[in-house]
Amino acid sequence: MFQCLEHDLIKTHLGRFFSKEDEMHYFFDFQSNIHTLQRKETGISVECTAIKKDGSTFPVQAELQWAEREETPLVVITFINLTERK
Repeated sequence: MFQCLEHDLIKTHLGRFFSKEDEMHYFFDFQSNIHTLQRKETGISVECTAIKKDGSTFPVQAELQWAEREETPLVVITFINLTERK
């Protein structure tokens, strides 16, 4: 979907997957947003604009959930490509 290999995705800042014009591009830069995500049991679901490695954009539904782990908490993000629906 993003024109990337798995090793390109590991430890990549999540803002990279969103268009700079989309508010989700900056979502993870603010600790208050992370705390909001942590408190919401059902997670956050938002329609936004994702960006591919080549710079082209496409509509997605991004679903974010907070997952507790022993060592480090984890944010699980699911992208649903909405191109065909749009």
